[in-house]
Amino acid sequence: MIPLELQEALKERMGKEFKDLLLKNVKNEEVPINIFTQHLPAKDKNNKNNTDPYPCIIVRLSDGEQADNNESGNTSIQFIVGVVDRENTFQGYRDAITVANRIIENVKRNSLVEERYELEMPITWAYHDEDSEPYFFAGVQTNWSTPKHIREDVEDMI
Repeated sequence: MIPLELQEALKERMGKEFKDLLLKNVKNEEVPINIFTQHLPAKDKNNKNNTDPYPCIIVRLSDGEQADNNESGNTSIQFIVGVVDRENTFQGYRDAITVANRIIENVKRNSLVEERYELEMPITWAYHDEDSEPYFFAGVQTNWSTPKHIREDVEDMI
């Protein structure tokens, strides 16, 4: 449950960070950034409310590790940024990189989440360079130390 709590806390944090930033959607309207966990929402099979989810950030659990019972664990969280730019200038990458940079600055400024999860360096980022126009993507990879569990079998023996 600990990685899921971290993921949810980061989703809420990103909602606050980007509440005032408006980017264009597929209809060329300025809208707030949608924040999702793990995946984009499923498309409406009846096509009644099939709104495009972009611009968006997906807060995705990537992987984790606990090397020793006496050590804290490590959870990797990816932030996948997707934006739309329908202009012929192909400048959507600028919005994607700007959002990725704000994510990095946010987690560096506030490297402790809920007083339990601590950001560990390095932070890595990447731009998706494939031709997917009018969509542009960037990603940020972060690593977080997670609290260790208290062994109940030992507690009962004490």
